[in-house]
Amino acid sequence: MKKILFLITIIFATTTQGLWGQMYDYGTGNVSANPAPFTASGTGYTITGNDFQSTGNITWTMPANSGPGPLVLNFNNFTLNGGHTFTVTGINSGPVVIRCTGTMTINGTINLAGGNGGNGSTTAAGNGGTGGGGGGRTGGNGNIGAIAGSPGFSFGSSTGRGTGGANSTTRASGGGGASYLVAGTAGRNTSGVQGGTGAGVAGTIYGDANLTTSMTQGTYVGTLLAGSGGGGGGGRSGGLGAVGGGAIQITANTLTIGNQATAITVRGGNGGTSVNSLGASGGAGGGGSAGTINLQYFNYTNAFGSDGNLIVAGGTGGVGFGTGSNAGRGGNGGSGVLLKQLDVVLCASPSTQASSFSFNTVTTSS
Repeated sequence: MKKILFLITIIFATTTQGLWGQMYDYGTGNVSANPAPFTASGTGYTITGNDFQSTGNITWTMPANSGPGPLVLNFNNFTLNGGHTFTVTGINSGPVVIRCTGTMTINGTINLAGGNGGNGSTTAAGNGGTGGGGGGRTGGNGNIGAIAGSPGFSFGSSTGRGTGGANSTTRASGGGGASYLVAGTAGRNTSGVQGGTGAGVAGTIYGDANLTTSMTQGTYVGTLLAGSGGGGGGGRSGGLGAVGGGAIQITANTLTIGNQATAITVRGGNGGTSVNSLGASGGAGGGGSAGTINLQYFNYTNAFGSDGNLIVAGGTGGVGFGTGSNAGRGGNGGSGVLLKQLDVVLCASPSTQASSFSFNTVTTSS
């Protein structure tokens, strides 16, 4: 009787252990390729090795038309200490991206809020507020003559801007609020009716809550969308300027936020207030819409609770001067996007794997 034995030999080869499952880009951890001035220590901060630490308030004016992608800052660790504000400004800039291979700690405030609209005067029109750094769009101007206010500016090809309020013989209407994820509100006309004849119209919604909609603004092309500007108030005595918005993405292995009231803000600015001149009341400016806060991380802590210190609210419309509490008031800006994204849990790849097999047949007889 024959017996057939099968001998299978598996040969294992040692492989280098890696990490599986990273979805997000945590950057290089090296400051050498950062945009100026964040390759070395500067006013309000130090960079030691590749670690950033604030020593006071910091203002960064982003270069205009810096696209097509966002401006990216790479660090190993990033610490914004309590009482310090990192303010980002700049018109027609792209969004801000901060990447940390280690830990990002925010005990101060990162400020990309839109600027407030200028107040009207008896001698000059109110100017539209400048957009928040990180791509926020500017607001529309009010006008000194008996003409309508100017519309704000939209992000990309959208109509998210608020339109200007109309003028009338004795009173002018308020500008419309800008929109983003949530619609803004219309301004109020000379009779105090929201959205009534002559009132500025609110912008239309654009983008989405999961940041999947790509748009173009200037030279930037991408999904990190900023807020739009509100409409200027109608003017006979100086209509009111409107306001802007802003956008930021933070990617860090560990992201820790303190219990301060405002940790990150991309709030829309407030509309300017109108005045009375020569017996005629100007309309107020519309509020700007907020921008985007996108947080990506493996570990996350916010001591404030419920993320209430991450501000994505729209700006408030300016107060009109017309008879009645609401006449000529500007519309409010719409809120923006807060998107938090937890990365997948790291999974170690196998330390060994089969690299070859052998098969032997042995025949015996009995």
